[in-house]
Amino acid sequence: AEDGIRDVAVTGVQTCGSSDLNSQVADLVFELRPDDMVAKIPSMLADKALSSEQKARLVSILAASDNPAQGNDLIKMLQASDDSPTQEGILEALKLFLPGKWSSLNKSPELKSAIKSLLSGNDREQLMGLGLVEASRQKEYLGSVVGLAQKASNEKIRQQAIKTRSEEHTSELQSRLHLV
Repeated sequence: AEDGIRDVAVTGVQTCGSSDLNSQVADLVFELRPDDMVAKIPSMLADKALSSEQKARLVSILAASDNPAQGNDLIKMLQASDDSPTQEGILEALKLFLPGKWSSLNKSPELKSAIKSLLSGNDREQLMGLGLVEASRQKEYLGSVVGLAQKASNEKIRQQAIKTRSEEHTSELQSRLHLV
């Protein structure tokens, strides 16, 4: 702390140090991803002093991990965050990695709980929930998706629900074609 940079500055939070130094250190953390630093990222993302850019960098560090625990951290942070750009970045990472390296999370109670909670939330949360259904191809929520497509007053939610249902239907048909 004598040099004016707190411990959390490793990820880019600056007190009075050089922003170039913080960026370089964040790059190093991104490349090395030391377990002790990665474990701190979920709590760091809650820091209101972080800029959207800094939060995006933290999300990228977690998303780069092959460890499903980091995917699970992102699921939790998707629900906890009130920062739209952060939520969008988290959702993009989950869409990218739930079908592949984090596919084991598709059956997790945490994902199911997050989807259920988000689909029953406000407009922004419903959009996030629809994105999770689309990414994870959770068929058990299709009734909720169809309900949002039919009843949502927000046009953006209706369109996303229709898209989510359409993606699931296409995936279902492709699966059947591969079985033949």
